[in-house]
Amino acid sequence: MLPIVFIHTGTSFYLPTTLLQAAHASPRSDRFLLGDWGSLALGRVVRREPLADYWKDARKLARVFVNFSSNSAGFELICLQRWLALAAWMRAHRLDECLYLDSDVMLYSDVEEARRSVPAGAGLTVSGISGHTNFVGKAAVLEAFGAFILDQYTRPGGIAELEERYHLFCQTHSAGGISDMSFFTWFREANPGLVADISQVVEGLAGPTAFDITMDYHQGMALQEGLKDIEITPQGHALATEHDTGRRVRMHTLHFQGARPKQVLARYATTPALARHTLERQNARIALGYRAWQRLRRS
Repeated sequence: MLPIVFIHTGTSFYLPTTLLQAAHASPRSDRFLLGDWGSLALGRVVRREPLADYWKDARKLARVFVNFSSNSAGFELICLQRWLALAAWMRAHRLDECLYLDSDVMLYSDVEEARRSVPAGAGLTVSGISGHTNFVGKAAVLEAFGAFILDQYTRPGGIAELEERYHLFCQTHSAGGISDMSFFTWFREANPGLVADISQVVEGLAGPTAFDITMDYHQGMALQEGLKDIEITPQGHALATEHDTGRRVRMHTLHFQGARPKQVLARYATTPALARHTLERQNARIALGYRAWQRLRRS
């Protein structure tokens, strides 16, 4: 069974719900969270491991990283570092395959069922141009992707090339810049067939399926109040509707990128009562820790 891996630091309010959703959708999968102290309360949902144990190559990148984005340097850096950390984790555990999910991605299918919608032979996957739902089919390809990132920042002329790309980007964009999505695009162009886009609708035994790009991007589906119009069935499936044909498409994942989608994420849980319970317990632990810190500070 393909393991599911999340990487997240801190105590984001939505994290318990996404982790619980993954456990409910794919209960036979081993689930791992590479994180920090903020994830200590989630041990019953996932197996937590310290992210710092797999951060050696990420520190190498930090020493040479230059930010070419209107987003903060810290944000863009950690988006790149996570792929180096994931490769190190897979190396340490001698794994060749896994499913990586961003912590704002909700899973609605057993991972083995979802994997049948992934093109055969893919070493990595993107949804659109983002790796938020990344079926790592070959650890060697992930290692090569990490080396590709480091090479860009360390080889002679590499940073100057990034700066030139950024200036060209700014001519047609008002925000954004060089990100891990840029590196996925360049790596895919340089290695045809190794990185597959899984956002397209695929016909399978259970009918049409797809992986979400983001909830606020139509992806050919009907929208309601700016988000995909999704029906959660009694079986725990997430169904979208194709705008042109009216055909129902089963979404293996939903991606709640951005502040507004995250605020409504819990509404899409297939176990809403448990999601609320987990969230309340997590918030209680955060509040307890904050009060203890305040007392220590006063003393």
